[in-house]
Amino acid sequence: MKEAISSDAPSCVIQGHHFIQRGKTWVDTEVEKIPRARRIRVRFDSLEFFELLIKYPKALPYVTTNRNVALALDDTVYEIYENYE
Repeated sequence: MKEAISSDAPSCVIQGHHFIQRGKTWVDTEVEKIPRARRIRVRFDSLEFFELLIKYPKALPYVTTNRNVALALDDTVYEIYENYE
């Protein structure tokens, strides 16, 4: 079940993208505008993470704010997560 966005939820704007904190993850509000988007999970600091930054250098400010971020880039939602193992 999707967690409702509370009006008192922590939020921030980074280079025009509005993020709202949901638990440990900061979620780009653009994610909600593309509900059928393909979702790709990428572990923070992995090879795939750095490949993502090469493909989308504009994503760097978003993913350096927090290690758990969901953001919309083109028609895809990237879920960046930190591996706690």
